[in-house]
Amino acid sequence: DKIKKQRIKEFSDKFLNPDFSLPVLLNTAQTQVIFSEIHYDNSGADINERIEILGPVGTDLTGWKIELYFLGSTDAELYATIPLSGTLPDLCTIGAYSYGVIVFNHAGINNGPYAGMALIDNSNNVVEFLSYEGAITPSNGYAAGMTSTNITVVEDGTGTGDGSIFRNSTGNAWTT
Repeated sequence: DKIKKQRIKEFSDKFLNPDFSLPVLLNTAQTQVIFSEIHYDNSGADINERIEILGPVGTDLTGWKIELYFLGSTDAELYATIPLSGTLPDLCTIGAYSYGVIVFNHAGINNGPYAGMALIDNSNNVVEFLSYEGAITPSNGYAAGMTSTNITVVEDGTGTGDGSIFRNSTGNAWTT
């Protein structure tokens, strides 16, 4: 997959560059699986819509899922569940920590505003709940009653199908 190979190269170039200061993400989150990238809106008809997961090498994602939410007439509502599978591959080792990513393609990710995604582990715990174009509090799904963390960066519908929003080098903010 062209996009996957490109992301692996970008990941390797960024985090294996000796002149690059190691991000907080790679120093502290070695045991956590998190969202690392999303593409949901480009010019014209949306294409290549996807969500990327990052975490420790060897993490088995069997039984994990991503729940997608959007703001309905009064409350945020669950509109899709993406079942996850696979094992995070060995893409990068820094010190004692090894990381992998898997990209999950999903046509129809809501363009916003007020849309979000919850990462649910195989015990049905919400691992991370993020939104774009505004914070949301869903009335159903595993994230019911929780308020999302708004990533504040948006895809405005003018980019390409290869564009995305991704965590920056600190792991605590997002960029395009």
